Amino acid sequence: MRVRHHWPWFLGLLLLDSLVLVGLWLGCIELRGGASDFAHLTLLDIFLVVAACAFAVGIIGGYQHEKDMRTLEYASEHLLAMAVGSCLSAFLTYAISGYGDPLKPSRSALLVALVLFTPLSLLYRRILSQWSSENAAGRFFCVLGADKMALALWKDCQKARFGYRMRFFTLDDHEFDPSPDPGLPPIDGDFAGTLHREGSRCEGVIIAMPDSELDMRAENILIKVHFHQVPVYPLESFYEKYLEKVPLSRLQVSWILNNGFNAAGYQTFDNFKHAADVAFSIVVLILISPLLALVALAIRIEGGGPVIFRQTRVGKFGRRFTLYKFRTMRAAKSSDDIYTRKNDPRITRVGYWLRLTRLDEMLQFWNVIQGEMSVIGPRAEWEKPVETYEHEIPFYHLRHTVKPGITGWAQVNQGYGASLEDACEKLQYDLFYVKNYSLRMDLAIVLKTIYTMFSAAGR
Repeated sequence: MRVRHHWPWFLGLLLLDSLVLVGLWLGCIELRGGASDFAHLTLLDIFLVVAACAFAVGIIGGYQHEKDMRTLEYASEHLLAMAVGSCLSAFLTYAISGYGDPLKPSRSALLVALVLFTPLSLLYRRILSQWSSENAAGRFFCVLGADKMALALWKDCQKARFGYRMRFFTLDDHEFDPSPDPGLPPIDGDFAGTLHREGSRCEGVIIAMPDSELDMRAENILIKVHFHQVPVYPLESFYEKYLEKVPLSRLQVSWILNNGFNAAGYQTFDNFKHAADVAFSIVVLILISPLLALVALAIRIEGGGPVIFRQTRVGKFGRRFTLYKFRTMRAAKSSDDIYTRKNDPRITRVGYWLRLTRLDEMLQFWNVIQGEMSVIGPRAEWEKPVETYEHEIPFYHLRHTVKPGITGWAQVNQGYGASLEDACEKLQYDLFYVKNYSLRMDLAIVLKTIYTMFSAAGR
């Protein structure tokens, strides 16, 4: 047995994309009868087009083995990514590579090739993803643990529709018929024997128990397994790689300090992001100003009252600021619930559609211009529940190490929360964002947000 890597999947898809895209481009040039186009087509042109499209598709996880590429959500993200990649490749080819050289390959040939490549690349991804899913049906992860930590992992994998089976073990050698926790499936015995007999179908081992329960014998077994059989994942590593969030059950100060939360020292990226945020927000507010006026008029006509909702929210490093939104609910009373529930009777008719399309959030671009928010980041929470969360949820304050955003990783994956449990779930996504704070992360969130808006997956 050997440690399994997914590099062949990544390299295979990248090579397939390159061959198909270049083949389509050359074919379009040939059909167009452009002999002169071939003469002026350079390797740099080809590289720039392939690299731009690969970069855009890679942003949404289009080369990840773990990504389910059969869903409508992925299809939408793929189409958006290819639109971005097509614009980027055209710009690089004709504005940079072609600067000063009017005799460049036909733009129409490249455009047709990109249009044809978009559905074709999605089609073979769906086929490959289906094939991978069928193969995964007989594959499994070994989970070491049978307590609350393992139960939380089991529930999270079920919620995420994780494609692999989860088989639970303890480090004892004898068989277990019932599960120690009623929420878990039966516990298997003979962990080492199972790996020896069925190791070719095992995708990896997950440590879902406290480190204090691992004695020297157990540690030696896991080290041998990791280097000679299959990968061994600490619980937090598995969550990050496969579920794209950080498990609260494993958070410790030492782990936080040793695992490089990116937001802790990226001043250069912060400065770039702030400049981009302000420029983007100014442009957006100018472009949508007629729409904002219509929204304000609709709110006023429906029931009078204030058009703009103001509330004190918590920003970076715990600073308070006033957030602006279009009003979507009737005036609150002191006895009202602090959460907005599904089908909440306080939501107005106009407010329902504003929340569904997220148009109520558009005024927050003014907060971005003022430097209180970013376009992308954790949700700006109301100070009243934040006071509760910081007392009840460990490390909740870590989400305040970056500016809050109009959209973010938790917003596009979890949606709106209406309980302390929801706040814990959203925090796991927020901490994943803080830990992986980068331009690539922000671009992925932008594409997911566009999908959310056009699919009307509001709250």
